[in-house]
Amino acid sequence: MRFRGRISHIKLDKQTYLRDFDRAMNKFIKEAARVWLTTVLNHIQNAPFSVGDSFPIRTGEAKGSLLPVGRALGITIPISPAPTSITGRGRVIRKIRAGERKGRVLGPGKTPVRMIYRFHFNTSVLHFLINEIIIPSGTIRSSIRPWESLKAGKEAFKDFVDTNLQSRIPRIEKYLLKTDVTYG
Repeated sequence: MRFRGRISHIKLDKQTYLRDFDRAMNKFIKEAARVWLTTVLNHIQNAPFSVGDSFPIRTGEAKGSLLPVGRALGITIPISPAPTSITGRGRVIRKIRAGERKGRVLGPGKTPVRMIYRFHFNTSVLHFLINEIIIPSGTIRSSIRPWESLKAGKEAFKDFVDTNLQSRIPRIEKYLLKTDVTYG
């Protein structure tokens, strides 16, 4: 009597896969957030700008609200209030720190819930929010338009994720452990 058989057992190395997945996604979300920040800083057209981008600067408050994002991403955001922001005493008005306190960022990265990653920015700088959606009063010129930088940043973030996510997720095949048992 002859007996032959083969048994294959496949098991996922779940712990290693989840560790590598978390690392890859945290890195990926940070890259997407950098795309968001770059887009926000460069999207605004026909406005006085600061060194390195097209974000308008007067007192530094609006751009200052982006400092928490820059800090979370390890990016320095240069802010130089315009020389036109001068008080009656000839001093430049600086509201960079006030703006920084009004900017909030969640993430980028993993939440306490497994496999949920986020990046969220919010500002309570009123003139930032107003300029995002309407033309500032007293500037009725065809070259001035609403900033819409947050909208552009959101679209750039989404496009980056849509284009790159699939290639960045660790391939599960690398984490499959196969055991063959042969009887003969």
